[in-house]
Amino acid sequence: MAAIKPTKVSKIVDIHIEETIPRTFVLFLQTANAVEKYAESELNKVGLSISKLMALQILETNDGTTNPSTIARWMLREKHNITTVVDRLSRDGLVRVRRGIKADRRLVKVTLTDKGRQALERARPVTRKIIEQIMASIDENLAASLEQQLKVLRLNAHQGMDHTSKS
Repeated sequence: MAAIKPTKVSKIVDIHIEETIPRTFVLFLQTANAVEKYAESELNKVGLSISKLMALQILETNDGTTNPSTIARWMLREKHNITTVVDRLSRDGLVRVRRGIKADRRLVKVTLTDKGRQALERARPVTRKIIEQIMASIDENLAASLEQQLKVLRLNAHQGMDHTSKS
């Protein structure tokens, strides 16, 4: 049975589970949630969310233009969720959305605007601050080791998703 014990830092709750792997998994989930909340609060200061920032970064990586399906695959989100993000980015003038010709209106291209590029530039110091805060006590060797472990966890999760979708 898990015992919950608050630590000295406010809002941190250590869950004491005897078994190492389940305890580490819970710690991983708590960490992911904490990182997400911290990043969201910092990005909000420049008018972005994690989803908006990621979509803009994906567009920048793809020479400024891609389709919602590519963004959805990269972010591991359903296409309808990406449509909402793209609509918000478009409303904010950060992207331009163009539909295909009458023959196939399903084809959609999302293009980064100059205003979107400026938003990315404003976000760079904020993302650097987030990275520096989260990774403050981690040296290059530990970061490389953590990267490899996270790749294994990501692969395992993808395999789990594949297995779930097939059953």
